[in-house]
Amino acid sequence: MNKCIAVFSVLWLLASNVFAQAGRGAITGTLADPDGNPVAGATVNVKLTPAGAAGSAVSTAKGDFTISGLTVGDYELSIPSIGFTFRPYSRSGLMVRAGETLRTDIRLQWNLNLGTIGDDYYLDVRNRYAGLNGPAPRTADGKPDLSGVWQGSPDTSAERPSPLEWAATIARKNVENSLRDSPTALCLPGWVIPAQPILYKFVQTPALIVLLFELEPHNRQIFMDGRSHPADPDP
Repeated sequence: MNKCIAVFSVLWLLASNVFAQAGRGAITGTLADPDGNPVAGATVNVKLTPAGAAGSAVSTAKGDFTISGLTVGDYELSIPSIGFTFRPYSRSGLMVRAGETLRTDIRLQWNLNLGTIGDDYYLDVRNRYAGLNGPAPRTADGKPDLSGVWQGSPDTSAERPSPLEWAATIARKNVENSLRDSPTALCLPGWVIPAQPILYKFVQTPALIVLLFELEPHNRQIFMDGRSHPADPDP
């Protein structure tokens, strides 16, 4: 009797899962660069519009991606900018139907470096260390040890903010003129935090952290002993 109940329970769970999946759909496709080559390691995000369930996937070595188990409805698909190589991509109006897989192949567009080979190591570094985890290293006094070379990588799954109209207009113009008006294009200090897809080197001592990077002004100092910044930046 107990065996019959157990078998019935398993069959009921399997049937429930089948019916649940039958009420859902999927989005699949392939990412390629403007020359038709596959793009691996790119994060593909989808979100039910106007607000609702979300999902994501990372493209394979062949550029393939699949996001399954999606609630039926109208979805927006987005891919954040990938280093300096690919522009961000978005597409709305993707209708997911129950029990169906919607296919949408994507051809990404070149970003600032126009696909120059060897000029952008963002994806190479990101894919090489994907999934790396473990306890954060510590210094002898227990503080986080930031020593080493880091890559500034924004959150690829972050939800895009909704800027004010005036800010959106400025951002749009900056993209259209290839960041000609960016402070770094005028040899002025740019971003304070390491958020650009370039390499940053941290040199850490108990009293001081020195941050070295490509962009102007090429270095920043962070005092760890409580002192204030010097009044004269060039003593």
